Amino acid sequence: MGTIIVDIVELNFLQQVLNGLASQAATSSRIDTAKLAVAGHSRGGKLAALQLAGSYVSPHPMAAYLVDPIDNTMFSPEGPTYPSAAKALAAAVPLRKAGISGAGISSSCNPAGTNYPRFYDALATGSWLTVLPQWTHVACTSSLAGLLGFCGFGRTSSSETIAITAAAMTGWMQSNVRGTAVPAQLTSYLNSKVQAGTITFAVRP
Repeated sequence: MGTIIVDIVELNFLQQVLNGLASQAATSSRIDTAKLAVAGHSRGGKLAALQLAGSYVSPHPMAAYLVDPIDNTMFSPEGPTYPSAAKALAAAVPLRKAGISGAGISSSCNPAGTNYPRFYDALATGSWLTVLPQWTHVACTSSLAGLLGFCGFGRTSSSETIAITAAAMTGWMQSNVRGTAVPAQLTSYLNSKVQAGTITFAVRP
């Protein structure tokens, strides 16, 4: 059985990646290390939130997108090695903005009280929240389809969940990294999903 690397150690891995990209940037105009964005699903969403809130890497991330993020659970109780990302976001000065996609169906994979509302409540004005009421925690990735029985079943298919999440994340990054308007086709697509009742969408006031 594999060993899980604790959060406080894994957070430092990103700097090694950035150092490698910085060396490549010297010979490639396609790499802009001044514009760093992070994203992740589940515990990866928590790690992305910690990177956004803290000062673990340089340059600091300017944007983050969290896909059904999970904070501390019985498997990773809050402590020095597993800091709370929601608390880190709430304590950040200034408060951080982020985009979130959340699964409307909770289970032991994304227990209520540890999942996306905990993160959204700690974010700044202007943050996005897309909720898929009939999405389970692992439906956004086909590689974890074997966990559907454990994490619950919803009516929104994996392929549709992935497409919606990709559209919302692309729109968020376009606006917050590139600083340009969300493409009209993405807005139209997401609006059609709202009208169909497949998702709800909110911007934090």
